[in-house]
Amino acid sequence: MKWTPHKYQMDAMKFMLKHPESGMFLDPGEGKTSITLGTASIRKQKKQINGILVVATMKILDHDVWPKEIAKWDFGFTHTILHGKDKDKNLKKDVDVYLINYEGLHWLSKNIKHLKADMLVLDESSKVKSFRSARFKILKKMLSKFKYRHLLTGTPAAQSYMDLFSQIYVLDEGERLGRYITHFRNEYFEPTGFKGYTYELQKGAEKRLFKAISPIVYRTSVDHLKIPKEKYNDIILELPKKLMKQYVSLEEEFIAEFKNGTITAVNAGVMTQKLRQFANGRIYDADRNIVSVHDLKKDAAIDYVEELQGNPTLIGYEFKHDLQALQEAFPKAAHIGSGVKKSESLRIEKAWNAGKIPVLIGQISVVAHGLNLQESGFNMMLYSHIYKLEDVIQFIRRLRRQGQKKRVIVTRLIIKDTIDEHIIHVNQAGKARNQNSLLTAMKKRLINN
Repeated sequence: MKWTPHKYQMDAMKFMLKHPESGMFLDPGEGKTSITLGTASIRKQKKQINGILVVATMKILDHDVWPKEIAKWDFGFTHTILHGKDKDKNLKKDVDVYLINYEGLHWLSKNIKHLKADMLVLDESSKVKSFRSARFKILKKMLSKFKYRHLLTGTPAAQSYMDLFSQIYVLDEGERLGRYITHFRNEYFEPTGFKGYTYELQKGAEKRLFKAISPIVYRTSVDHLKIPKEKYNDIILELPKKLMKQYVSLEEEFIAEFKNGTITAVNAGVMTQKLRQFANGRIYDADRNIVSVHDLKKDAAIDYVEELQGNPTLIGYEFKHDLQALQEAFPKAAHIGSGVKKSESLRIEKAWNAGKIPVLIGQISVVAHGLNLQESGFNMMLYSHIYKLEDVIQFIRRLRRQGQKKRVIVTRLIIKDTIDEHIIHVNQAGKARNQNSLLTAMKKRLINN
């Protein structure tokens, strides 16, 4: 097919062509992949580049996102995947696009002399948000290889503004935010918390931070996809008094007694995990046996699906015992999660989009990247709640993306007065405010210019 870009996609391509190092902060469905391939095609025609290295998550590679886009449009690109037993042979191929997962960067760094690419693309660039990570340190040493560098993400600061340092460094090697993390912290943050190990933005630092990075970051000024924002439907459930007493005991004493076992937590981190499991209805004991606590969420999920009367729904979970509960409730449901083969996930994706799957159970962290599920249902339920806001956003955007014809309804099962409320209203809401402030600032820059 011949690619006919929207006006905002043309503007994004012009931005990339003008800025050899740039970040595309675009929402899922706005066409980051095709924009990048279109830009690369122009550079290839002008003989400005030899090849493109795309670094993506394993989930994106597993679902053939880039190969599908390359095959779909008439850019005429060839590609190879630098993963698996043939990666050494594939690296020496003369192709246009080399695809590799982030975990493969260590291997690539040792064989970089064979790579014929000089344009670097980091898809889901928040995967290098940690300046301490091995993948960021490896990338730093490889940057001189690439005369063009681009970031693609819809969630550049899902955890905090501190996430921006290493991502922007990949583009400009410290020109805008400082060469070292200490420079960045001193300029924009101040230490807080125990012994200053946590940081918060200085007063007025937000605007200065946006101003520093805005020249090399592209963000559309309006929502070109015209997809209504998702609507949340919260179902609040209450623990019986006896269970609430046990929950409080686990929270305060790190121990809870049940008829079928005793649950203990060795530290606050483990306790947090146990509390999340408790809220969902089942907990792992010290031997990884499942202790059943309640069926509040399971029963609510059954009522929810019955009310939909056959309309497709996507249900998000985290723990294996959550999956167990959901499969007990919906034995005929399809499932995509850890351990499910790529071929099976693709088959389910196709069947879902054809309207043949009424209930799809998906592990949030697995489904969050690479799948396009917008052609069938618009209902989803969050059975579990996780701290990683990026995955929550991306999970919702499997349905809320270009091609979706209705407002996506996100139903959240929330146990009152438990860690569920903390995750949603404190953790996720706070991070979302940071994220939205950043992206809104990028829009304002475009409007003002």
